[in-house]
Amino acid sequence: MKSLIRGERRWEISPLPEENLVDQIATSLSCVHPFAVLLAHRGGGDWRRLIDPDIDRFHSPFLLSGMEEAVARVISAINNKDTIYIHGDFDADGLTGAAVLYQGLLPLFPSRTIKVEVGNRENGHGLSKKFVQHAIGEGFNLVITVDCGISNIEEIAILREAGIDTIVTDHHLPTGEIPAAVALIDAHQDTDSYPNRHLAGVGVAFKLICALYERLNRPTPYELLDLVALGTIADLVPLAEGPEIENRALVRKGFSLITRGEGSSLGLQVLAKRLSINIKRISARDIGYFIAPKLNAANRAGDPKVAFLLLTTRDRNRAEYLTEILLDYNRDREIAQRDLIAQAEEQLASNGANPRDDGIVVLSGQHWNEGILGLAASSLA
Repeated sequence: MKSLIRGERRWEISPLPEENLVDQIATSLSCVHPFAVLLAHRGGGDWRRLIDPDIDRFHSPFLLSGMEEAVARVISAINNKDTIYIHGDFDADGLTGAAVLYQGLLPLFPSRTIKVEVGNRENGHGLSKKFVQHAIGEGFNLVITVDCGISNIEEIAILREAGIDTIVTDHHLPTGEIPAAVALIDAHQDTDSYPNRHLAGVGVAFKLICALYERLNRPTPYELLDLVALGTIADLVPLAEGPEIENRALVRKGFSLITRGEGSSLGLQVLAKRLSINIKRISARDIGYFIAPKLNAANRAGDPKVAFLLLTTRDRNRAEYLTEILLDYNRDREIAQRDLIAQAEEQLASNGANPRDDGIVVLSGQHWNEGILGLAASSLA
């Protein structure tokens, strides 16, 4: 069998940047030569923006197609005292996005009129039939999705037939037909002119809040950027160059809030402390390798709603309690992952398969946890 790993694709080495630019960077930063080369490659003459991007790199949220319609519908909801049902995806990006949207809307609505649901692996990504029926049964007026919805054609049509409007905020690629939502915000639409097509789902949710607050003449709630930084790092979107440097600016500002203890999420601070992370020097590595995996453990081995509640609680005792539940989930995930890997290795040994020679090997087992399959496969690769 032809190996897909050893195919016909070949690496192309980019030419080295101008040496005088590299020398300028090395001198300015007193840094080693390889780091100066990296900055010159990625930033060119605008390399300083990679080191210290600022808020002026934020693009206007109204450049996103559908933003005007979304803001108008939310303002109508405020005026009409509508009830809102937020649906976030169950990974770290969707959880932080749901938290950003919820906390951004909370000052504008009575808390009893906003409900949040995050998906789970049993019902799959996006809007489920169960969620749709619950929204209809409870009589909600408006559904807002976070990090999902672009492919939920049928579910949103059912909501529309029931008289429930939907605002979709997503960052995944449209698959062709788009849902009949009152507003669809996704920079990957063909008609979209937003410069940064690689906002994370949490970034799109934050843009909706920014646009809404701007239209209402309220100060932008930049304190939410701690969660935006968390979700952006967790979702591995580009940070380096071009229009996507907006993502770096979002993360940089969010980290600044976290280190000063001025972010919106007490739960994030409590979780970081419990993991022995120095909050004053938090890094992308801390987020990517320690904090985000604990949030994702909830969807792999427990209830994702626990992670959402941790991110939004304002009670320290409750935050500490929810943190311990997350850590229990993570321990369960580790045990299940070890067991699954052991079973997979037994299969490999029994059938003589060799991924290095065969290219791709497919293994299967009864009752294998879908939330752990990807992690186990990565460990085996």
